[in-house]
Amino acid sequence: MILTYQGVKNTFITGFKLNLFWTTVHWISLQLYQKFCVPTTFSGYIFTSIMTQAPHCKLFIWCHTTSIDAFNSLISVFVTFMVAVIHTYFSVDYKIK
Repeated sequence: MILTYQGVKNTFITGFKLNLFWTTVHWISLQLYQKFCVPTTFSGYIFTSIMTQAPHCKLFIWCHTTSIDAFNSLISVFVTFMVAVIHTYFSVDYKIK
């Protein structure tokens, strides 16, 4: 595994873009769900059980759940990448060779 400045830079920029995309999807889906599916009025309280079954509300929940899964995956990829870097460049085996 050869790390170059450009490769590491591209990796972090791509990771940042993915994180920014999923953060935006997560935030927007929650805001839209609150506005259209569970309004903060008494009628919103009464119609919550009906509105949560509407197709657009299910779409907002799907976006929310998918963004959470993406966050978990991004964290796993980042941790795996860092473990590989540490193992490759800071392990005792590397210094013995």
